[in-house]
Amino acid sequence: MRLRNSDGSATGRSTPNKPLHPTRPPATLAAGAGERLLVSRREAMTKPREIAERVFEDIRVAHGALVMNLERHLGVVEVELTIKAQAGLKFDVTLSLVNEDELYLGAGELWVSWFPCTSDDVVRQYRDAIEGVLSGRYRILEYRRWGRLVKAYLQRPNGAAWQNVHRYYSSWPFSWLCTDVRAVQNLPR
Repeated sequence: MRLRNSDGSATGRSTPNKPLHPTRPPATLAAGAGERLLVSRREAMTKPREIAERVFEDIRVAHGALVMNLERHLGVVEVELTIKAQAGLKFDVTLSLVNEDELYLGAGELWVSWFPCTSDDVVRQYRDAIEGVLSGRYRILEYRRWGRLVKAYLQRPNGAAWQNVHRYYSSWPFSWLCTDVRAVQNLPR
């Protein structure tokens, strides 16, 4: 098989007669009570979406005093809960389900993910991180160079010290040359 560029011209390379990437079937078969049901790929994806929506609804109920905006998308970001900075919250927080099974937490400039969201342990860790950030129990330790965020750690208290839960690195070189380190934490309620 000849490889082609996006404009249709040949690349000059050839490969054996097999696809470049394994193809996903457009539908999967699900067996139940002796019969076979054809389940579309979109229907098979509802479980991660349901998990994310359940977590987001629990957060909404637990923190009812905060104004939140829930959006459902059909693209890469499937479900997104946005909480803007307001009384009781020092920075913007974004929760989202991305790429079918990745749960993202954005707090200020920190962006971290947990996956797969079908794992109960992953969902528990994600929910604990969200609760920790919103309640002020967790903090974000930011490292900056010339005002730009270079790296950040999501941390939880561990006795008298802080334990890293997750980390974020920007793609900026020389991240070890940080001149400003600060802790960002929501106001305890």
